[in-house]
Amino acid sequence: WRASYNTDPASLNPWNADDQATSDFTSLFKGSLYNFFFDSTKTGYEILPELAESLPQPVNGEEINGKMYARKWTITLRDDLEWKFHPDTDVSALPAGYEVLDANDYIWTWRHAMESDWFRARTGGGDFVTKGIKNAAEFLNGTADWEDVGIKLLDDYTIELEYTSDKAAFDVLYGFAGGTLTPINQQLYEELGEDYGVGPADVASSGVYYLDTWTSGQLLLFKKNELHP
Repeated sequence: WRASYNTDPASLNPWNADDQATSDFTSLFKGSLYNFFFDSTKTGYEILPELAESLPQPVNGEEINGKMYARKWTITLRDDLEWKFHPDTDVSALPAGYEVLDANDYIWTWRHAMESDWFRARTGGGDFVTKGIKNAAEFLNGTADWEDVGIKLLDDYTIELEYTSDKAAFDVLYGFAGGTLTPINQQLYEELGEDYGVGPADVASSGVYYLDTWTSGQLLLFKKNELHP
């Protein structure tokens, strides 16, 4: 399919996307823990796992009026995920395991995004503070350490989230649907530094497509990511 825009993306780093066009472009190559899919009637939507293996699970949850609430939740990723790199990306200097996409990518990205004060980490509606992650605001303003933040790596595929108050199951699910707080590839980012996302070969894809060609002011061409589940 085709779409017309009157501007190039401001950045291929989705965490710095603060305009609609850039958000639209980056949404094509960033994966989601959960996403919106047509339901069986094809007239509505349901939220189902994409990169996650299953729905969020409560820790010591309590059922109230038929709904599950908990302050802590875990999210488990699929164990078969891989990053997609552009054919021209030089991966020769990247360490072993650079192609594996797991919970470590999420935890590293989230911490780095907050430490770097990236736009999507602190504002935009889908950020950590708005979601109510414990001590996210305090970490961003320098009054809490990372160990105090309600984000923990339980194992290579499991993330634990702690909120400032009890959250309903749907609120947790909805909060991580649609490409929000997407990971970036740590190894490629550390290799490229500030050049990460300069062009198609300088970004890794976790989404349905990858960016194949970018001719400034003329064309962005996305191709199917065959590694996407």
